[in-house]
Amino acid sequence: MAAENHLLGTLTLKNLPPLRAYIAKVTVDFEVDENGILHVRVRDDANGENKNNITIKADQNRLDEEEIERMQRDAEQFKADDEAMMFRAEARSYMEVFFNELYNNCTTNDHYKNLFGQDAADFIATKAEEDLNWLDANQFATEESMDTRLKGWPPVFAKWNYGMEPIEAPLPWRNEVTKMAEAEEEWIRKRSRGEL
Repeated sequence: MAAENHLLGTLTLKNLPPLRAYIAKVTVDFEVDENGILHVRVRDDANGENKNNITIKADQNRLDEEEIERMQRDAEQFKADDEAMMFRAEARSYMEVFFNELYNNCTTNDHYKNLFGQDAADFIATKAEEDLNWLDANQFATEESMDTRLKGWPPVFAKWNYGMEPIEAPLPWRNEVTKMAEAEEEWIRKRSRGEL
């Protein structure tokens, strides 16, 4: 999805400790001031001292009006494809977090081992690992196939009387995508009115 983005600059955060997937936490802040200057700040939440920033000025790496108009036409033309790709990417991210958290909790967290029992924790970790492998092997899986895979989890938890909320909403990641799209549309409106 980022292939069509226009690079304004790069920012690197170094010296992050090696951690399992989805354990590291970094905060990235974007701010556009009244002069159209973009300020990007990144911080390692585990170590507040590890941070970096970059400033992109209004005249730096900018597109000309013709390029902007072409990109806007292309965006309208491919809007449905982009939306489908965005939903698929969000579904994948949602499931990777879900399965990684289950796997990590059941293999490294004694609370979960005690809650489920060792046999159940091992079974859940194995199933989570299988689903992560399935995601890796099915890079272009549809939203519906990922949703079907996710819907198979409540019976797993019911077997051990663990009170997992049922995953009843179809395609539960769509709420996040809708919020992101609304925020992007608001940003575009502000930019077109010259507020950014």
